Amino acid sequence: MSLLMESLRLGFRRVVEYRASFLTGVVVLLFEAGAFLMFWKIIFHHFETIGGWDFPTMVLFLGYDYLFFGLILSIFDSAHYLGDVIRGGGLDMYLVRPRNTLLLHTLKGIWLYSNDIAVGLVFILLATKLGLSVSIPAVIGGVVLTFFSAYLFSIMLSTLSMLAFWLGKGISELLWPFIWGFGDYPTFIFGKLVPFLKFVVPVFFVATGQVMIVRGAESFIRAGSLLGALILAWYAIRYIVFSQGLKVYGGYGG
Repeated sequence: MSLLMESLRLGFRRVVEYRASFLTGVVVLLFEAGAFLMFWKIIFHHFETIGGWDFPTMVLFLGYDYLFFGLILSIFDSAHYLGDVIRGGGLDMYLVRPRNTLLLHTLKGIWLYSNDIAVGLVFILLATKLGLSVSIPAVIGGVVLTFFSAYLFSIMLSTLSMLAFWLGKGISELLWPFIWGFGDYPTFIFGKLVPFLKFVVPVFFVATGQVMIVRGAESFIRAGSLLGALILAWYAIRYIVFSQGLKVYGGYGG
């Protein structure tokens, strides 16, 4: 726990170290968030609902969406560049320590980019102010689900990055187009792709599942069970890939 708290403290210091850059990032993010709100406001000016969702529901969706990406960027971003660490022989500094190698890599990569998280929480609150009827436990359940969703995608990203053991380069970049391209929109609009986006590349859990839980269209237990099963499955896959990869790691300087 002390190691985690120290990593969070250092992560926050890295973010605010260059104040001009930090403040510029805040301003840019606010403009981006405002643009998203304006975009969906214009859409709902022409359509009263989309798939049964109204504008306040979409604001709630944006809230969980920003929260998800804030968690990915803040806590789990190291999963994306694990392949570069492997290729450069950088695992040595973790392997010589009596702690979990992947945990140490994750903690070292914490970059407490709290802006997206803050915007996400503000949007969730704004949705309630716009008249969306919600249950506080359901909203909190959605937040919890978002954290574990970010954790799932970090496992998937790190697993693809670990292919650098054999390819010399990770291929986590292949997953990002799905996260950005499909995760930023309600999953139900993709029709026949919905099963693929729920069970294979589960961007359903970026924000759509959380909103459905809050609106009572999805059970928290059912969604949580599916998410838990996906986490366990991908954790097992990552463990196997990492264990086998370490056997050939010496070829990269380890």
